Order: sequence, then structure tokens, then C-alpha cells
Amino acid sequence: MKVSDKNVTGVCLWGTMQDMAGIFSSGLLLVVVLTLGSCGSSGSGTPPPPPPPVYSFAYLNHVGANLYQIKIMKTDGTSQTPVGSPDNFTYVRLSNDGKKIVFSYLDSSNVYHVGVINADGSSRTNLTLPAAQNYAQYPQFTPDGTKIIYQSLTINGYLDIVTINPDGSNPTFLTNGGGNHFWPTVSPDGKLIALAVDSSSAPYALATMHIDGSGLSVVGSGLTSRYPAFSSDGTKIFFNDSTNGSAEFIYSVNLDGTNVKQLTQSSYDYCPLALGNDVLFQSTASGSFLDGNQVFEMPSDGSGMTRLTHDAVFDGFCL
Repeated sequence: MKVSDKNVTGVCLWGTMQDMAGIFSSGLLLVVVLTLGSCGSSGSGTPPPPPPPVYSFAYLNHVGANLYQIKIMKTDGTSQTPVGSPDNFTYVRLSNDGKKIVFSYLDSSNVYHVGVINADGSSRTNLTLPAAQNYAQYPQFTPDGTKIIYQSLTINGYLDIVTINPDGSNPTFLTNGGGNHFWPTVSPDGKLIALAVDSSSAPYALATMHIDGSGLSVVGSGLTSRYPAFSSDGTKIFFNDSTNGSAEFIYSVNLDGTNVKQLTQSSYDYCPLALGNDVLFQSTASGSFLDGNQVFEMPSDGSGMTRLTHDAVFDGFCL
């Protein structure tokens, strides 16, 4: 009986009893490893689950005084890559395609600006904004990367929401006074903006509006929100809240204001970012603000948290 296959990883024995008798009568010991899959049979073992998807994100690493280094890292803990030179950055986000980073920074005159830089560190551009916009903060790319949305202190004395092209052209106000508007973020389908607003029901009330600034509506009742972020499927909003005055926790809520759920328990958890089925955030769970604030990851249901950065200095998304 002859088996000839240079790529055989398992052998299926098919034959007559005479074949088998001939093998054993020859005095040979045959060790056969059967791979059931190669025989057309289903194995009894369960295949291992696929590894979780790996995403990239940008964060700030404190390098001294008021200097922070932008870095890009993967959610598996690898590739902590510096981008450009340190500056007094205050906020950072990576575009969905991973090619550009948008940031805010504080200049020597204590004026906040918005800028962009390529993910490889090239072509930093500090966007030129109207002089009245001297508090340009918390920028994010729209999902398609064609606009940047941010908050700015405008000529009417309020913080308003503005969009601008990545080259600095066509600034457009989506809100116009009547109270402050904070921390805008755009839904995955590009149709909604989540933000916080001045409200009689709550300070920093969680709200949504259409991408053109119309249809402003408070979410739920009395939800105090900072740094809202849509879930990856657009059905929930993550935010942090400090209504108890002594701690800051991450929460989730449905778009209609139902099913409010506290997700974290540390003393200071904030600035959430949804990536796939997980939520990234910065936390002082490992220490104080400047020497223990690190980036953590957890499932979107808050079932556990994993530390991603392990520096002895501040690591996070926002200051």
C-alpha cells in the first residue's frame, strides 16, 4: 500500500482488510496521524475565536513643562510612534482613514488654535482662523474627512460650533450664540452632531443637532455631559459626567435619552473615543493627573478595562 503526497498533513486510510493485514503482517509499525478535517469529517474541537480587530489612535504624551508629544498607537499596545515635534497641544484626534491628525494647541499669547498634520509627521498646518475665534478647541474630523468641527469663542461672547475645511477655508458657524456650545462630535453616518449646551435643565446638557446645525435637541433630562462620543454603530453616545462633584465617570445613553448606564468606577475617567466594539478613554486609575493619567480600553458595555499606555507621565487625548 503506497501513499505518495508531498503535501499530506493527515492520512485517511481507505482499503480492504487484506490491505491492512498486509501492512501488519510485514512487521512494520505504522503510526498514523489522522486529521479529521482532511477526511471530510467535522472535528469535535471548537476553533479559536478570531483575534480582536486592531485600531490606531492618536494621543498626547507629556514630555516636560507645557510640552506634549503627539503619538500614534495601536490598540494591541504596539507602535507608539511620535508624530512631529512637541508643542503645547491640548487635544488630538486621528482621522478615520488614519492619514491625518487634527489638534488644538495653546500659543505663547494664550490663544487656542486648530491645526492638522499628516500621520507621518509631515506638513503641519496651523489653520488661520478669524481673530474673533480665540478659543478654537476640541477639533475632530467629520467621518469622511472633508470637514473639521470644533468649538470657538466667537465675537458674540459665546462658545459656538464651527466647521472648516482641512485647509482652513470656509469657516461656517453652526450655532450662533444664545448660550454656550461645547465638545462637538459627528455621528458615524455624518448626519448628527452630539455636543453639550447651556440649558436650564442641566449645566453642559447633552444634546444633538443635525449636521447643518438645525434641530438642536437636549437628550434625556438633566444629563450633564462632557466630551460626548458616538458609538461606532451610531446608536449610543458615550460621555463623562461629574455631577457628584468628586469624580468623573464614563456613561452611555441611547440617542433618545433612555438606558443611561455608568460604565466606569475610577476616580477620574473622561474623554471617551469609540473604536469598533470598544471605548478608549483616559483615566487616573493608575495615579494622579500628570503622572498617572493613562489611556485605557474597555468593551462598550463597561465589562472591564485594560490599560494601554504605561508611562510615568500624562498620556491622554485632552487637557
